[in-house]
Amino acid sequence: MELRLYAEDPARDFAPSIGALQVFRLSEQGLRIDSGFVAGDRISIHYDAMVAKMIAHAPTRAEAIARLRAGLAQSDIIGVAHNLDMLDRILAHPDFASGTIDTGFIGRNAETLLTPKLKPSPKVLTLAALGVLAVEEEAARTHASASADPYSPWHATDHWWVNTRPTRVFEFHHEDETYAVTLAPAADGWRISAGGAAITARHAKLEAGSVHALLDGMRLSASIHRAGETINLRHAAQSWRLVLPDPIARAGEEEGGDDRLIAPLPGQVTQLLATENQNVARGDVLVILEAMKTVFRLTAPRDGRIETISCRVGETVREGQILLQFAAEEDEAT
Repeated sequence: MELRLYAEDPARDFAPSIGALQVFRLSEQGLRIDSGFVAGDRISIHYDAMVAKMIAHAPTRAEAIARLRAGLAQSDIIGVAHNLDMLDRILAHPDFASGTIDTGFIGRNAETLLTPKLKPSPKVLTLAALGVLAVEEEAARTHASASADPYSPWHATDHWWVNTRPTRVFEFHHEDETYAVTLAPAADGWRISAGGAAITARHAKLEAGSVHALLDGMRLSASIHRAGETINLRHAAQSWRLVLPDPIARAGEEEGGDDRLIAPLPGQVTQLLATENQNVARGDVLVILEAMKTVFRLTAPRDGRIETISCRVGETVREGQILLQFAAEEDEAT
């Protein structure tokens, strides 16, 4: 049985994803992996979105599925969107397990296979908080070793604080929800409140890009990678993208809102369907972008007048680049 791993987003109509592979870790335990990528490589706009094949040989369908699910649970890709989670949900579906599927299988089960509405569990939130702490402690140790006074208490990672209770509170954002996680040091670890649950954590450590801990006596682990405010975590074959806002870094940020059209991924502008000073309606196609043999029609985020166009046909644009700017609504009213 073979799985094809793609740099694409199933929740966005399988849109290809482009960027640097910050983490590219595929389990080879009992599996064959065919891939030409390693961590640090870039997925470009010029090739197909497939990044690997994961192949299992077993006497029965059930055993092959079990091997592949175990492999997916021990694998992680960070830096681009991927279909690992979707593949695991397909393998877990009873119709797939029994082999009673047809070409309409994914379409009939799109809501559960492609866009499930999942919320991070207390254990996921706890692993995220412990992972952030572990990353901070590792950075503190590195800083201390390079310091002129490596034994200063200001470099301590034992949660010693001055004139305050040694309790940490993290507020993770996931989609439109905020989840508070409180960690209070205990004699042998942490007392944690997360998602309405009380959890005891012991023996937390960061090792080879994964956080490991005993949560209420159960050994759990998750791969974790932090880039600025973004926490990418993968646990039990499910990927999570959490945001941990930095109030200092966010102070004074200006929000673009819906006054501009931004490239959702790198690609080449093949058509411009609007001109400066043109009035457009929300949903009108304004720019056509091509990436990885796929055409993307970028539409107006609101009704309004286009003030400036910042791209041209044939230009290769980067993800997040402003393609055009709308006139401010107060200017349009005058």
